[in-house]
Amino acid sequence: LGGGAIICGLWLTMLAMGATATQTSILFATFPLFTVGLLEDLGKHQSPRRRLAAAAFSGLLVVWFSGIQIDRIGVPLLEPFMAYLPISVGLSIFVTVGLCHAFNLVDGLNGLSGSITLTSIAGFVGVLAFAGASDSSNLLLALAGAVVGFLLFNFPHGRIFLGDAGAYCIGFILAWSAIDQIGRASCRERVS
Repeated sequence: LGGGAIICGLWLTMLAMGATATQTSILFATFPLFTVGLLEDLGKHQSPRRRLAAAAFSGLLVVWFSGIQIDRIGVPLLEPFMAYLPISVGLSIFVTVGLCHAFNLVDGLNGLSGSITLTSIAGFVGVLAFAGASDSSNLLLALAGAVVGFLLFNFPHGRIFLGDAGAYCIGFILAWSAIDQIGRASCRERVS
């Protein structure tokens, strides 16, 4: 249940710090995914279909409340298709569901999921700083702080693990933070 502590701590931290509207949407949307993951962690079996549906529903909540989605992919032949809302939203959901479950797969090895999270955040925050958008990094930095505390107990002896709730939510937050920045980069390119 280590992930439950991370996510609850992250929610409280962002409430105290004041999250942006998009960050609030992402955090709010983790509730269905967190709930299904927590039920699984507590031994109340959740079918794979239900877990996939919870991740997809959480993703749809982000799209509904914030309007962000993958709107470009950088492949000239496929780029025109991204103008169609069902394709851009469908791709966004597919990518985020996949990343949520990928983080769950690596949770079983001591320190691996936490290390991947911190490495991803470090690279992401570096790119944001280089792009002049470091104001968007407070959610990621709060997540990094929570994961560092988790790693103290997860590596090297594996006293706690993220569990489904934590792994799903961390993957979800990282995926949607990246999608948000793709959208912001598109806006900056259109303006300039």
